[in-house]
Amino acid sequence: MTSVLPVRGRLLDGTHLWGRYTIRPVGRTMWSSRTLVVFPPGTNAGERLLLQAWHVWPAVGALIALVALVPSVSMPASGTTTALVSYGGGFVGLARTTRRLRPRVRSVTVTTFLGDGRPEVHGDERRPSR
Repeated sequence: MTSVLPVRGRLLDGTHLWGRYTIRPVGRTMWSSRTLVVFPPGTNAGERLLLQAWHVWPAVGALIALVALVPSVSMPASGTTTALVSYGGGFVGLARTTRRLRPRVRSVTVTTFLGDGRPEVHGDERRPSR
């Protein structure tokens, strides 16, 4: 079975069933990074969806809180409370539902600094010996 999914599955699960590989190219700071995240064996679609939600919640939760805050211009205290409860509630709910799964997820990040004329690599880019 291949790990590459059709479009509908890619939207829900990401590109690969086993985890994700993220590349952040060199920016103004002269740093680039690569992150490999591997889910534990046997992770089902629902668990992958929860892990993905945990990963994107800081940005998505902030957007949801902002949307909750906008209509409450006339009552700022109530809107602020709603925004904070929705943002914090998302963290609490996702933390509780993924608490047994998150410790088994493995990740490694390697960053490279390209500003001194030769690359400086930070992080464990090699597989650890056993």
